[in-house]
Amino acid sequence: MRTARIVGEPGVLSWWRDGRGVRHVDLRGRHPHEHATVVALQLAGPLQRKQRFVADRDGVITLPASAATIVGETLRLEPTGNLGFWSNTKDHARWPGVHLEAATSYRVEIEYALAPGEQGGELEVGFDAPEFEFVLARPTKGWQDYARLRAHLTLETTDASVVDVKVTAKRLGKTAVCNLRAVRFIADRPNLDGSVAVRDAHLAARAELDRMQALFKAGDLAGVARCYADDAVILGPGDQTIGRKAIDTYWTRMADPIAWILDLDTAVASGDLLIARGRSTLALKRGTFIVDFDLTWRRQQDGSLRIIADVYRPVRQ
Repeated sequence: MRTARIVGEPGVLSWWRDGRGVRHVDLRGRHPHEHATVVALQLAGPLQRKQRFVADRDGVITLPASAATIVGETLRLEPTGNLGFWSNTKDHARWPGVHLEAATSYRVEIEYALAPGEQGGELEVGFDAPEFEFVLARPTKGWQDYARLRAHLTLETTDASVVDVKVTAKRLGKTAVCNLRAVRFIADRPNLDGSVAVRDAHLAARAELDRMQALFKAGDLAGVARCYADDAVILGPGDQTIGRKAIDTYWTRMADPIAWILDLDTAVASGDLLIARGRSTLALKRGTFIVDFDLTWRRQQDGSLRIIADVYRPVRQ
């Protein structure tokens, strides 16, 4: 930048560059019309716009489909602002210049649309290598009806860094993996009152849910049942399962499991109890079952957490 001046006013404005290379124009005493003043800049050469993605004031980094670099034969940006026609697992989308903050825990989320009958695909989000897997077991109402899905793992940073984010299709559904409108990195931050108790409860609940999902993915349904205390209760509309033997049977009799997604909404802790609310999407060969849940864990004498109450309510689809 060579000079800066107010349009319609004589003279030029003073400006300076700070330690980060950001230029500041001094308007002190030179701002006659608060809502109409126009500043004209004379540049030293052609404007070079370098794309960068930073967190907003809520700690969310949004990577819109419209800003992606697309590599592949079929993947494209549609007029509706989403990535579509993702029918080749060799195609991918990339966002360079993503600024991650130091000492931060990020949850990763995608905003996707998926027509009924197209479920079963998988997306991977990562950097040099895939880091987060999204199993698209839940269709939306159509290719332009969007929902949000969060990864089960979190990204923990030590130092601030600038990375390139890459999204690939690991597996297709019937004809394509999905339509993708955005990827988000959401920073876990303490409540506005400064308390970290809610965050600690959230992390503890997320760890327990991740453990159950890992056991399910490994085919260890008996291991999932062992996440429950011997005196636990599972309650649903018109159904209840009580005690060790009944809970073991409840899980081990499950036929042809495909995928299980546990989305966490809220979590609180009180004494030896940890209480969480969220949504479960259970995909079996005979269908997909979606319920909202309230789980209560109790800390055992050995320090582990075991579920003592599992209350679920089916979600209308």
